[in-house]
Amino acid sequence: ETQELFDADKRPGEKCGLEDIGCLDAVATEGFTVKHGATMSWGRDREPWSWYFRETNRRFPHAYQVWRGRFDQILLDHSRDCGAHVREGIGVKDVVFDGNRATGIVLDSGESVAAAMVVDATGQGSLIARKRDLKQWDPLFRNLAVYGYFRNCAHLGPPDDGNIFIESYAGGWLWKIPLAGGVSSIGAVVDRDAGAKAIRKAGLTRFLGDQIAAAPRTAALVGDASAIAPPKAVRDWSYSARTLTGPGWVLVGDAACFVDPLFSTGVHLAVTSAHIRRRLCGLGADRRRNRRGSRGGFRTPVSNPIRALSRVGAAVLRRQPRRRLLLLGGPAHYRRAAGTP
Repeated sequence: ETQELFDADKRPGEKCGLEDIGCLDAVATEGFTVKHGATMSWGRDREPWSWYFRETNRRFPHAYQVWRGRFDQILLDHSRDCGAHVREGIGVKDVVFDGNRATGIVLDSGESVAAAMVVDATGQGSLIARKRDLKQWDPLFRNLAVYGYFRNCAHLGPPDDGNIFIESYAGGWLWKIPLAGGVSSIGAVVDRDAGAKAIRKAGLTRFLGDQIAAAPRTAALVGDASAIAPPKAVRDWSYSARTLTGPGWVLVGDAACFVDPLFSTGVHLAVTSAHIRRRLCGLGADRRRNRRGSRGGFRTPVSNPIRALSRVGAAVLRRQPRRRLLLLGGPAHYRRAAGTP
C-alpha cells in the first residue's frame, strides 16, 4: 500500500505523534523546554495554583513546550523514514468525490491523484469540512487572540518554570509559554467584537501591550523583555465538523476540530484522531465493514473529549469559582472536579 503525504508549504503542517510511532526519543533529545503542567491565576482567588501531569500519569510526568516548526519537521522526517512518500511544496486544492465517496485529490498544479482513502490533515483550512459544509462554529467561544514572541522574559520558579502560565483579567485572559532559546510566547484572548474594536483604534502592538499591562503577574514576568517580531491576530477558531469521516475520507487534527487554546489540547486531539484514523484506514479495503462499523468507532472517542473540553472551557471562561481540572483515564475520559472557591 502506498502512502503519499502532500504538504503545501515546505515547512511541515499539523502532523503529530510520538511514542507509538517511534519518534519520542527524537523529540526528547531536541532540547525543548520541559513542561510539568500548568499554572493559573484565575477567578476570585488570585493566588497562582498549578496542576501537574504526574498527578494522573506516572509514566509520562511531563510534556514539552515545542517550537512547532522544528517539532513538525521531526514528525515529517519520521514519516518519510517509515516509508511514506512525502511531496513537499505541493498544495492540494480540492478533493474529488463520486457521490459521497472521496476518490482522490487535485493538486495546485492541476494533477489528479486517485486514492482509496483521503486523510484530511489540512489544519484549520479544513479542506473537506469546508467543501462539504460540515464546519460548525462554537458560539460560546467567539474570541479573538493576539500573540507575539518575546525574548528574555522572567519565568515562574521551579518546578513551574517550564509551565504555561495563564492569568485572567478584566478583559479576558493571557498565556505565557516558555520556549527554548530564551523566547516566550505571550498571547491575549478577548471577546471578538470588543477586541476588534480596540485593535482598530490602537493597532496590534499597542493592544497586546495594553493587555499585558492589565494582568499584573504576566506583566511582572514580561518586564522589559523585547518583542522579536510584530504580533499576530486570529479569531473565531473554536469549531468542529458535524461528522469526522465518510466513505473514502477522514478528518484528523485541526481539520476536524479545535476547541480553545486554554487547555492546549490541539496536539492531544490530533494524536487521538490520528491513532483512530490508522485503524479506520486499515478497514478501508473491507468497504462493507468500513461503512457499518468504522464511522461510529472513530467519532465517539474523538467527539467525547471535544464535548467535555468545551463544557469545561465554557465553565472556566464564564468565571465560575476556581476549578481544579483533572484529565483522567485516557482521551475518552475527562472529568471536572470542583475545588475550593
